[in-house]
Amino acid sequence: MPTENPIEYLISNGYLAQPTFRTLLASPGLKVSESDLARIKSSLDIPTDVLARLSMSDQYVAVVLDAVESLLKAGHKRMLVFAASVELTRLLAAVLNMRGVEGYAITGGTSKQARSNAVRAFKSNVTQSIVLVNYGVLTTGFDAPKASAGVIARPTKSLVLYSQMIGRLIRGPKAGGTESCEVVTVVDTRLPGFGDIAEAFSNWEDIW
Repeated sequence: MPTENPIEYLISNGYLAQPTFRTLLASPGLKVSESDLARIKSSLDIPTDVLARLSMSDQYVAVVLDAVESLLKAGHKRMLVFAASVELTRLLAAVLNMRGVEGYAITGGTSKQARSNAVRAFKSNVTQSIVLVNYGVLTTGFDAPKASAGVIARPTKSLVLYSQMIGRLIRGPKAGGTESCEVVTVVDTRLPGFGDIAEAFSNWEDIW
């Protein structure tokens, strides 16, 4: 009898939420030089300065906002957004608040009090939608069982980092989470990275 796929086993037994994955392609808005591509190829992950330039192109910002708003319109009340830079994190939260959505920006420079207030609001039982936008903070050590949707807007070559971001979103009922979740990954086709957890898991299988 063939061994069951571990992810399928965890979903069917309620430890992981039943996920729905979508990939959105960001239109080219940043010129990636040959030098940049060489650095990306030789690095363990995409250099932060390349991510920062990418994240603030008009096209990339528009695609990420479209992804967030489509999930809000679908009725999700708690959403995590993994942004590609500090600047994008702050911009997305500001735009969401201007549009009447309760959004919080969390980065390494966010004060403990502000971070605590944002997490408390996110975990509360209030009925309005709340979006936590973060850069480099909530990938580990953060428990978000109420999250039913997320946007991965941080391109990465790291299977570990991608899996950590996904892991914040797919906790099932037996792990205190939701029965289902929806994840949108924003992909710039010029950059390496994972498009969904199935692709990431296939990569993990290949490694082992």
